[in-house]
Amino acid sequence: MYFRTVEMKSNYKYIIIPLLALFTHGILKAQETLVKGFVMSINSSKIVPLANILNKSTGQRFIGNRTGLFKATLSPFDSIQITAIGYEALFFIAKDIIPEKNEDTIQLFMRPTAYLLKDITIVYSNRKQDSLARLAAEFLKTDPLMNNYDRITKANEGGLMSPLTALYMEYSKEGMDRKRFMEFMRHAEMLKQVDRRYNKKTIKRATSLNEEYLDDYILFCKLDRTFILSSSDYDLILAMRQCADRFRLAKGIK
Repeated sequence: MYFRTVEMKSNYKYIIIPLLALFTHGILKAQETLVKGFVMSINSSKIVPLANILNKSTGQRFIGNRTGLFKATLSPFDSIQITAIGYEALFFIAKDIIPEKNEDTIQLFMRPTAYLLKDITIVYSNRKQDSLARLAAEFLKTDPLMNNYDRITKANEGGLMSPLTALYMEYSKEGMDRKRFMEFMRHAEMLKQVDRRYNKKTIKRATSLNEEYLDDYILFCKLDRTFILSSSDYDLILAMRQCADRFRLAKGIK
């Protein structure tokens, strides 16, 4: 009788352990929360695109989009690491950022590294190039003589071109000028397409901002050109509205 009792207790132990494991797993799954938010720079409130969110406890990885928005499923005691090019890594425990209401959106701030100055220099250079390209494109469009640039864009690109002509077009001043002109025209056309989708009219319609704030908004919300050209209307409007919320908060606009 004594050995039978021990055997029964032993069986109960083997049954209880899996049940406890399943119960614990169920509790942890029930505690998971879908966290939504933006990753931003602590210095300028500039968005941090394509941030890499690593859940070190589970090994799951989440990537923010180009507007700084991210979504991640987290449990309270998960260990989280966020990294992004040009910013110091961010470490924290998930419970410190999980909002009380699931529908709330949070903001996470990262500290820039020394590379930020290089990024600003590049942006400034591009802005100057863009301004010159827009002015030149308007001139080409309206000037009676210069407007006929088809004679350049429709020039022979190869095919039946003789080797001597090809060498001339490759290395001569005329050929190099033509290449630079074609690159310039492609850049100007790209800027025109960006302006068709992202301008004061579309911003005002999407954000309901007053006319007086639109110039400051454009300087504050520098959306990526690739995103502007490739995104759907819904995603572009959503990005403009989300950036408008940050703009109002930064400027104290109600």
